[in-house]
Amino acid sequence: MVDITDWAYIAGCIDGEGCLSFNISSKVTVQITIVNTDKKMIDFINRVCNKAEIKMGIHYRDPRKAMFKGRIITGVKKCWGIYPTSFRDKLSFLELVFPYLIIKQEKANLLIEELKHRLEKRNLSSTWNPWKLRIDKTDRSLYERWKQIG
Repeated sequence: MVDITDWAYIAGCIDGEGCLSFNISSKVTVQITIVNTDKKMIDFINRVCNKAEIKMGIHYRDPRKAMFKGRIITGVKKCWGIYPTSFRDKLSFLELVFPYLIIKQEKANLLIEELKHRLEKRNLSSTWNPWKLRIDKTDRSLYERWKQIG
């Protein structure tokens, strides 16, 4: 069992180092990422999520390959990022950290609504992939609220 202080710590990581994003173009995209230069933090988050059976992906940014507009950027530190891999993992992750978020709680609430909406639509549809479902009024309404938050 995971201690609630672990989830509170992860919520602080999201508030300080995390990125919550939501976009609609030809499909709905929801992303949750925490990036840090200290791998110990990423490993801790991964251990806590594994205990809660939330599958996480980890990526590494090599400073020797940091590029912007086709040019190598100097002075970039190595860093790691961690993110929930599936829509179910994203929903579980957000529901566990939500009570402890301060700065990004409103955004997390909208993402939880969108993820639940996608899951519900998937259960009513024959498609296995909730991201390939058609964009509807609920998606657009949530996205408009998202843009208002900033």
